[in-house]
Amino acid sequence: MLLQAIENEQQTIKKYESQRQCIYDENIRANLSRIILDEELHISIYETLYRKYFC
Repeated sequence: MLLQAIENEQQTIKKYESQRQCIYDENIRANLSRIILDEELHISIYETLYRKYFC
């Protein structure tokens, strides 16, 4: 379950990065960058939980 969550977050980041490249509005780009940071934090949390309970 945690590994799937990590994979989902990684795919979401790729999607947001792709969208950010196509958008020229700096406010929207900044929001997408912030969302990407949140997704990266989620990955970090999931990886920590995985190491704690499964390694």
